[in-house]
Amino acid sequence: MEGSVVSIDAIGCQTLIAEKITGKKADYLLAVKENQKGLFEEIVEGFAYSPVGQFSEDWEYDHGRYEQRRSQTLEAHKIFSPDMMAAWSSVNTVVKIESIREIKDSTSSETRYYISSQEGKSPEYYNAMVRGHWGIENQLHWHLDVTFREDANRARRGMHLRT
Repeated sequence: MEGSVVSIDAIGCQTLIAEKITGKKADYLLAVKENQKGLFEEIVEGFAYSPVGQFSEDWEYDHGRYEQRRSQTLEAHKIFSPDMMAAWSSVNTVVKIESIREIKDSTSSETRYYISSQEGKSPEYYNAMVRGHWGIENQLHWHLDVTFREDANRARRGMHLRT
């Protein structure tokens, strides 16, 4: 793993996983969601009350869909509390990516947050990393559906969940 960057969805946003990755001399990019309450709150507040760090904006038009992405980074030690820095000792960068999608007459937006052990990387770099992660994720789901016909599998039909 040495020299690699490991990207994981929010399920992998755990201090032990981060320590294992950096212990193997690799870096991480971990998605942060609201289930990581304290971490999530400090990130949201950090972006709300800190001066703008590095910032980037790009857009893409494809198949009738227009998407605009804004990426922003902050240094972790500038926004995290001492307790959070102690818990996430290898974190260096906090990333915010805002996406606005327009498809015909419909507009949707989403804001995602990430933490990274890397430092000194640009917002463009993190935007590409996140897009690469989701490209792989989408390809895997496509293969599960097309190759293995997962969506057509009705093995669970007739199963009743107990409450």
